[in-house]
Amino acid sequence: MSGTMSPTPGNKTNCLKSSGNITKNDKWFTSITYEVQELEYHDNGKYQAIDLGISNIVSAINLDGKFIQIKN
Repeated sequence: MSGTMSPTPGNKTNCLKSSGNITKNDKWFTSITYEVQELEYHDNGKYQAIDLGISNIVSAINLDGKFIQIKN
């Protein structure tokens, strides 16, 4: 991999760890790795029950009573 970069100094929320370019069979690929600050969890009080089933792909219902079912 070429073009590896060092972390961005002084940036506390997003930090570039590395980046680079790769060529394979005349195709270009770019790789970028960075860290982001994890957001603080906030519970909004909304929950949903999900059932992955056999006769249906999925069935779900939320606290408001909204029901969804995806059949095979």
